[in-house]
Amino acid sequence: MESEVKNIKEGIVFAAHNLMRGVWLDALIRYYKNLKEEEGLSVFCIQENVIQNGVAHIDKISRSLGANYKNYFFNEFPSPGIIYDSDMLDCVDQFSIKLPEKKEYSRMAKIVASEKRPMQRYAAVARLRMRGSEPFTVVSLHLTAFGGNKLRQRQMAAIQEELGKRDISKRLVICGDTNLFAWTKMMHRRAISSALKFFNVKDPLGHEPTYYFSRLYGKAKWIQKVPSWMGKIGIDMPRHYDIVASELPFFKYGKVTTPESDHDLVWARYDVS
Repeated sequence: MESEVKNIKEGIVFAAHNLMRGVWLDALIRYYKNLKEEEGLSVFCIQENVIQNGVAHIDKISRSLGANYKNYFFNEFPSPGIIYDSDMLDCVDQFSIKLPEKKEYSRMAKIVASEKRPMQRYAAVARLRMRGSEPFTVVSLHLTAFGGNKLRQRQMAAIQEELGKRDISKRLVICGDTNLFAWTKMMHRRAISSALKFFNVKDPLGHEPTYYFSRLYGKAKWIQKVPSWMGKIGIDMPRHYDIVASELPFFKYGKVTTPESDHDLVWARYDVS
């Protein structure tokens, strides 16, 4: 799905994608390179960036896009990262925001979760500037998959609070995987709308599905495979987890179907002048 506001190539492209831990990273990189060729790709926020044998997935993606692409992620929680085109953009600042997290999982979460205890999560933030323009703020987030939407709302609020303290909450583009799950589409829309109100931003993709249970990879726990099996026989609950949202004017936006991840890639072209 793609909706165009203007056909001309104005502004710069921001994209977000959950790599599904890079299980099929080489296949995913082809989509990223195609997006760069077809639309341009100036800022790319990724989630489930994993460090394997001392090499982070984000470094491999950056190199594949070109020597001019630089990146930032926080080693203590590398999942959310930011890649940017240094030929086009200067990095003014980069830092991470500590997010609220439960100290212990519930009994059900312990069965489903890959780790024994909740990981301390952080959002990655970069202040970027196009030459001759004011800086803008990019946030790459990967909210907790366990703990409920109230906890995820608190994590969003913590990001907004820190940006407000630094006086950098305007000219904001917030990207990533919200994990805002709800059983019905109406409840889900309310959850997404409530989360975005913290930042006074709009997601041009609306409520287009971006996550599919049927695409869970083979090494997932057996209990995680149950919704995957259901999805494969047509009983899926696709949801709109992934956002590229801003109060900045946008010219174009779209979604790239990526079967090699349980998340589709989302992107938007924003005016940062």
